[in-house]
Amino acid sequence: MKLAFLTPNKLDDLNKEYTLYKLSWPLNYYDEQTDKKYRFKYLVITISGENEEKSKTLIFGSDEYGNILSKNELPGSMPGTRSHKEVLKEVGYKIFVKKKEKYVTKKNGHLAWLIVGFIFSFLGGILGLVFGMNYISNKYTTKTKIAGWIMLIISFIVTILTKDYLQKMT
Repeated sequence: MKLAFLTPNKLDDLNKEYTLYKLSWPLNYYDEQTDKKYRFKYLVITISGENEEKSKTLIFGSDEYGNILSKNELPGSMPGTRSHKEVLKEVGYKIFVKKKEKYVTKKNGHLAWLIVGFIFSFLGGILGLVFGMNYISNKYTTKTKIAGWIMLIISFIVTILTKDYLQKMT
C-alpha cells in the first residue's frame, strides 16, 4: 500500500495554506505541455475556494522543502471537495497518521509524607504497608518506588518481630 506521510511543516504563501506530504513510493507524472517526466517523492496539497461547493483541492509535485516542481496541477485534483484524504486516494495513496504518544509525568513523593510513611513502617502496622503500597505505584519516580519498597520490607519485618515478641510475652 502506498502511503502519504504528513510532514510537520505547513507552508504559507499569499494567505493560502499548503500542506506537504512525503510519499512512501514516488508518484510518476508526465507533463504533456513541457514533455517532461517527473518522479515526485513529495506532494503539496492546497485548497482553493471559500466553501465546499466552490472549492477545489489541488495537488502539486514538490521537493522536500515544498517548492513546487511542476506548475501544472496533478491528476487527482478534485473540484467540490476540501479533503486531502479523497485526493490522495484518487492518486493511489493513503494518509499515514502516527498515533500520538501519551507522556506521563511521574512525580516524586513529598518528603514529609515519605518521613511519615517510614515512621509508620518502623512502628509496624497497616499504615506503614499502605504508605509503601502507595509509593510503589506507577505514578511515582523510581526513587520514590524504591522508598516505597523499603517501607514495605520494614513494615513486614517489624510486624513479624512484633508478632513474635507478643507471642513470647503471653
